[in-house]
Amino acid sequence: MGTSPIVISKLKADKISLFEMATIKLRQWTLIALVMVGFFLPMTIWAIGNYVYRESGRAFTDAFTHFMWEGYLNVWEFPILGIGFGWVISFGYHRYLRVYISSIKRKLTMRQSGDELSDIRAEKGQLESKNYDPRKHYKSGHMFFGLDEQNSPIYVPLEEWEATHQRYVGPTQTGKGVEIGVQLDQAIRGGQCVIFIDPKPDKHAKAIMRKACEETGRNFVELDLNPEGRGKYAPFMGGSLRDRRTRLMYVLGLHDTGDTADFYKSGERAILDKLLESWDGHLDTLRQLLRNPDIFELVKRSLNYINEWLSLSTFQLDKRKTGFSVERSLCENAVVYIRGNLDDEVINKATTVLLMEIVQECKRLDPIRKTHVFLATDEIAFLINEKIADSLATVAGFRCNMLLAYQSEGDLLNLKDKTQNAQAIASRVKTNCKISLYYMAMDYQTAKTMADESGTIQKAVTRSQKVDIGKHQQEEWDNSRDIHRVEEALITINKAKMLPARVGILYRPAKLATPCFTAWVPIDLNRWGDNHATNVTKSAIETVQNKPAKKKQPKPKNQGSEVEKRAPSKSTPVDLSAGLQQDKEEQSKEGTIAKENTKSVVIDDF
Repeated sequence: MGTSPIVISKLKADKISLFEMATIKLRQWTLIALVMVGFFLPMTIWAIGNYVYRESGRAFTDAFTHFMWEGYLNVWEFPILGIGFGWVISFGYHRYLRVYISSIKRKLTMRQSGDELSDIRAEKGQLESKNYDPRKHYKSGHMFFGLDEQNSPIYVPLEEWEATHQRYVGPTQTGKGVEIGVQLDQAIRGGQCVIFIDPKPDKHAKAIMRKACEETGRNFVELDLNPEGRGKYAPFMGGSLRDRRTRLMYVLGLHDTGDTADFYKSGERAILDKLLESWDGHLDTLRQLLRNPDIFELVKRSLNYINEWLSLSTFQLDKRKTGFSVERSLCENAVVYIRGNLDDEVINKATTVLLMEIVQECKRLDPIRKTHVFLATDEIAFLINEKIADSLATVAGFRCNMLLAYQSEGDLLNLKDKTQNAQAIASRVKTNCKISLYYMAMDYQTAKTMADESGTIQKAVTRSQKVDIGKHQQEEWDNSRDIHRVEEALITINKAKMLPARVGILYRPAKLATPCFTAWVPIDLNRWGDNHATNVTKSAIETVQNKPAKKKQPKPKNQGSEVEKRAPSKSTPVDLSAGLQQDKEEQSKEGTIAKENTKSVVIDDF
């Protein structure tokens, strides 16, 4: 019980409990008993003794005093032990038991609000990766992204998906490639023209594409921009004259940047514009034109760039061939895997040029293309420029949606090409990519963006709850707490930083941000990897070599627009030397290619 309080304060009389009142009364009675037994009882006995033994009262007093003193000395340790034992009991009860009881009572309290602010320690282990087969959740007319926390599939209607660009953000090995594989697999099986640009080779994505083509009767084409790889590419042969000029000026760095060098660039552009009229699109031809003594000194800078490109065999083409053709790939509904190289500046820029050409051709060939185009690009931060960022606002209207993947929000703000407006590019990407999938945020900026884009919710949280400090310096929760409303992000920074691998946060228009559990498309790399491609290619090349040469079709009359002039004839195959070995007529049979006649191959003879 302790020794306090021993009186009931008038100020707290209306707040004191019945148990506390009984305890105070018990302390009072105990104190009275102690006073009675310890003082009044001995004094009463002494008084009575003196009355009875009036004649020898002094002797009685001495005997009584001796009796009391001797008796105390015989039991002197009992009061000390009693007081010490009582203090130990009091200390243990108040310091530990009451604190524990106070904590239990607080946990068992039926609260008006149980909201709490985010705590990164509480976020640990809240979400865990899930293993499943994504193919079991594919649904006609919809695109599957992953499972939610209740294991329900997350779908986006196909019409909405085709009209919406996507962006996947996350560090390496967190799950971007997993979801890219799921999207590629569905798009291929859905009959769309699929192009995947991979500056950082992903063996899983390529194997998934190859397997999907084999199982659905689609034509698989691989272009490797590295010299040791398969295929060749002429970056300035495809598209309209103005599109080719745009790509050439980008490669040669002749766009105005607002400095004094713009004057000299304008003169060089004027020279190149005159050369474009007689240029066949081959880099070697352009090099010869630039070596003209009359203009050599004025275009020496551009000539050096051209020499860098021609130092790679990928861009050294036979004049009788056009190399990889974006036009034919789009018109013949091909599935294309393009490999780049982040460590090689020339190949990296060539990948950007190819991406620019694909976007340009998607718009130019829209009237004659038969299918939607799904264009996916990994590590876009190393490839993007203002032209590509600007095209996001328009290309969706030409039956083409893009998937852009990069590692963090800071990537788009720190581009290698400092002549580009990184802030504007990052803003356009975020604005036009309405479907976003974020994986684990390793930097504050990305985590903050995830929190901001998720929106806010209102929480009723405890602002304060007092504690009482007892006589043994123990703390006990008070019976009242102060609740107020706090605004917090739906996806907090702590949650963004604690996402496990293959678990992302999916953002969709007019939908709440939700955790999305992604999983690998099952693939046997031993069967569908590069070893498989090598064996198939040998037989494919033999088939191509034994195939009789096609007769040249007569050129159409000079009528109609430029797109109509370049459009393939509906009755004749398109022959643009892209390495696509099946004719247009074969592709149009019953809407698909017969599976038994399909070759999912890598073409060497571009």
